[in-house]
Amino acid sequence: MQRHWPLLLGALTAVALSACATAPLADTGAGAVDARAASVADAIASPGTAQSGGAPAGSSGARSLSGAPVQIALGAPTTVSGPGVAVDGNTVTITDAGAYRLTGAVADGRVVVQAADDAAVTLILDGARISSASGAPLAVMSDTDLTLVLADGSENVLSDAASYALPAGADEPDGALFARGDLTIAGAGALTVDARFRHGIRGKDDVTVEGGAITITSKGDGVNSNNDLTVDGGRLSIAAGDDALHADLNLTVNDGSITIGRSYEGLEGETITINGGTIDVTSTNDAVNVAAGAAPAGAAGGRAAAGAAGAAGAAGTTRLLTINGGYLVLDASAGDGLDANGSISMTGGTVIVDGAPVNMESAIDYDGAFKVTGGTLIAAGSAGMAQAPGATSTQNSVQITFPAVQAPGTLVSIAGPDGRNVLTFAPPKAFQSFVLSSPDLATGASYRVSTGGSAAGTAVDGRYAAGTASAGTEFASFTVSGPVTTVGTAGGPAGAPGGARRR
Repeated sequence: MQRHWPLLLGALTAVALSACATAPLADTGAGAVDARAASVADAIASPGTAQSGGAPAGSSGARSLSGAPVQIALGAPTTVSGPGVAVDGNTVTITDAGAYRLTGAVADGRVVVQAADDAAVTLILDGARISSASGAPLAVMSDTDLTLVLADGSENVLSDAASYALPAGADEPDGALFARGDLTIAGAGALTVDARFRHGIRGKDDVTVEGGAITITSKGDGVNSNNDLTVDGGRLSIAAGDDALHADLNLTVNDGSITIGRSYEGLEGETITINGGTIDVTSTNDAVNVAAGAAPAGAAGGRAAAGAAGAAGAAGTTRLLTINGGYLVLDASAGDGLDANGSISMTGGTVIVDGAPVNMESAIDYDGAFKVTGGTLIAAGSAGMAQAPGATSTQNSVQITFPAVQAPGTLVSIAGPDGRNVLTFAPPKAFQSFVLSSPDLATGASYRVSTGGSAAGTAVDGRYAAGTASAGTEFASFTVSGPVTTVGTAGGPAGAPGGARRR
C-alpha cells in the first residue's frame, strides 16, 4: 500500500538536529565521486536542463524535535529514559509513536518497532552499533511509518548473521534494516549496514533516502522495496550480491551520489527515472534494468522475465526508463548497460556505458522505443546485438560499427566540419560498436571518425575534454542525414569511404 505519509518531524520545533552537514563523514568513496562530478560539470549541465552533481551527505536542518526524545542507551544493561520502550535482555521493543534516540552498542541484540499500524516513529541513531547473531538488528514488524535520522557526525552500524532464527512458516524480516511500513532515511551522519543473511535495507512499502553517508554490503539486494524506492540525496556506497537498488514499482533518483562497486544488476525497477545525481554502477549483469518487479515462483534470479508481457508492466503500466538529468557511468561486465524491457526516454544528463565484450549482450538494449531529445549518450560494447536510439528522436545520434573488435583503451575521435573534436573517448573494455548521441551532431554536417593516436589532457571516465586528437587513423567519414546515422558494418568494409557504410 502506498500511503506517502507526510513526515511528522516538520511539525516539531524545539531541538534542532543540525543546520547543515558540517561534521566529517565515514570514508565511503564519496569524495572521489564528488571530485569526478566536479570535473565533468560541463557534461552534467545539458542544454536547457537543470542538473545537480554530487550531493552532500544530507542535512537535517529542516528536521527538529519538540521536547526531548526518549533516550535509549544500548549496552549491558540497556537503559531507557522514558515510556514507550520495553527491554528484555538485549532486545529493545518500541511500542508507541514518538521520537527515540539510540546510542551505545549491543553485541548480540535487536531493536524492534511494534507500534500501532499507521503510527509514526522517529529513530535517531547517534553512535548506535547493533549486531544480531540470530535476526535483523533493526526491524519494524508493524505497519508503522519509520523515519530514521542519522545524527550529524555520528557513526552507526547494523550487522546481522548469515542465518536468521525465524518462526515456523515465517520468511521475514529478511534484511538487516527491515520495515513493513514506509521508511525514510535522513540526516547527515553515517550508517554502515553489513547484511550477511539477505538484503541490506528492506522495505515492504515505500523507501526514501534523503541523506546520510550509507555504506551497504549485502548478500542480496542493497536496498529493496516492494513499492517505490526514491533517492533524494545522500551518499550511497553499495556492494551487493544481487541488485544494488531494487523497486518492484518505481525507482527514482533525484539527487545524491550513488557508487555501486559490486552488483548482479545495479538499478532495477518497473519504471526507472533519473532526474539528477551522480551514479556509478559496476554489475555482472545489467547495469540499469527496467523489468517486472515481482517474479513467479521458481523464476531464475528472483525476477520475472519480460516474456509474453513485453513492454507492459503490472496492471498494464508501461515499463519505461527515463533519464532527465544526472551523470551516469555504467560498467556491465556480462550483461547490458541500459536494458529496458520496454522503452527509453532521454531528455538530458550524461550517460557513459562501458558494455560487455560479449556478442549476446549490448551496451543498449530495449524492446519498445528509444527517444532522445537532449543530453549526451556514449555507449561502447559488442556488435552482435547492438542498438542505437530510435528514429523518433529529435537529437541526432551516430552508431559506428567497426569491422573487427577494438582493443581496450583504443581512442575513438569524432571530429566536426571545423576540425574540432566533438568527442574523444577511450573505452576501457574491448568493443566493436560505438554510439554517440549529442547536441553537437548537426543535421547536414559532415564528420570524421578516427581511431588511435593520442589526446591532450586526462580522461574522465574515458572521456577527454574538447580538443584535438593527433596521429590517429581515419576510419570513416559521414554526413548526418537524420536522427540516426549508421557508419560501418561488422566483418569487413561496406564500400563507403574508410571502409564504412553511410546512411
